[in-house]
Amino acid sequence: MSIFAQKLTRLMEEKNITAYQLEKLGFLKRTTITKYANGKSKPPDNSSLEELIRMMALGIEEAEELREAYAITKVGEPIYFRRKHVEELLHVINNTSVYPFDWHHHSSLQLKREVECVNGRVNIVNLLGVMLSAEAEMDTPYIRVAAQPERCRELMSNLVRVMNTDKRISVEHIFCIDNKSANHDNAYNINILKEIMPLIVSGSDYSPYYYYDDVKSHINQFSNFPNIIVTTKYAMIVSYEFGRAIISGLEDFIKMQAEIFAQMKKMCDRYVQPLPGPLDILSYYDNVVDGEENIIPDFSVMPDPCLFPFLDENIVNKYARFDLPNVDKAVELLIDRIDRYRRGMQRKPEVSFCTRDGFRAFMETGRITEIPSIYYNPFDPDVRQLMVRRLCDAIQKGIYKLKILDDRFNITNISFACYNEYSMTYCYNHPVNGMIAFGFRERSTVTSIYDYFTTLEEQQLLLGDRETERFVKGVLGG
Repeated sequence: MSIFAQKLTRLMEEKNITAYQLEKLGFLKRTTITKYANGKSKPPDNSSLEELIRMMALGIEEAEELREAYAITKVGEPIYFRRKHVEELLHVINNTSVYPFDWHHHSSLQLKREVECVNGRVNIVNLLGVMLSAEAEMDTPYIRVAAQPERCRELMSNLVRVMNTDKRISVEHIFCIDNKSANHDNAYNINILKEIMPLIVSGSDYSPYYYYDDVKSHINQFSNFPNIIVTTKYAMIVSYEFGRAIISGLEDFIKMQAEIFAQMKKMCDRYVQPLPGPLDILSYYDNVVDGEENIIPDFSVMPDPCLFPFLDENIVNKYARFDLPNVDKAVELLIDRIDRYRRGMQRKPEVSFCTRDGFRAFMETGRITEIPSIYYNPFDPDVRQLMVRRLCDAIQKGIYKLKILDDRFNITNISFACYNEYSMTYCYNHPVNGMIAFGFRERSTVTSIYDYFTTLEEQQLLLGDRETERFVKGVLGG
């Protein structure tokens, strides 16, 4: 029996109501309701489900329980919960906050011997603080970590704080991606990205690397010391549960662990590719993601609508900040890309997801998400109106599809574009460092994000076409 059938049967029993009694209260027949309750069928669409909810006079919580059970039954538990994990990921990465690292507290601690065997998570975390504090005193701080993020959150948290406190620090991080997670709800691999996202968007020199394996069998109690942390002055190996560790400042021990790390790194792929400036972003688009025949992404997601194709050479030249380095070359590449992008839209329509608040913010500020704000001056009100009118014309021609997200989406600091099911670009608006961009190609996680956004209509998380049209006309003042 399906989850929906079980939930419906329980609610009917709790309310002491039969299919025969329900038939008198609405448009659904008794035989249909009976089939729903015994799992032989399910409502064909959401309107039938809502009619059943109305007939049963369900409360708010009861109705949500039945809707969730229906959604699970409709797509299956793995897909349903994978989409929930993506939803949680979006919430986390849109609300990242960082606290400074307390150097003085940790620098007062010292190792008692050249080699120490340590028991207890608290003691290990304190000694990690010693390692990080000592490394910050070096001219070129360099930290290497091989550890699963979810098993050592204190280490991840300290790394985030350290990198946001001292931008000189460089961190390389190796972890395992589960080769079985993607066959189920992909929770583990999505959670990996959620755990390390504060490091990725820190604006510091963080380089994550990954390899595929069966995490449950590879990282378990039979692995004595799978976690490695190496700095210039110390090396530490830590047990799988982060309860036992060996730490040493001996040169031979540090060298050995550094060599082990280097061998592991050779077998890994880079998890993200940083794109620190406009030239890097444009080059990545052309050389890695797009190709001349695939310049249009399958979709983009950002606070405001994708307005990039509605720029032109005059607008770019008028508002670009030519007083900044390399802007001349970036403007040249940008104008060329706009031209190619428009031609590409004739073959493949632009699909743009945005929020109403983000759309309004563009009209108020003259800022678009796709270009870092440091590189141009805000567009004047008449240019904003022009770009939106061009957007409307493109919708009428069928070469642009505007998808406005339900107001439950709180997308303010993030934006990304998926070019297919295994490659995307991601941008984060850091409160201090401005836009941080990178390319992301780990297939299992990108596929999950891709699935989530390409099924938003099915999940009823988009405004309808008529409501979207009314909103855009309102933005234009008509």
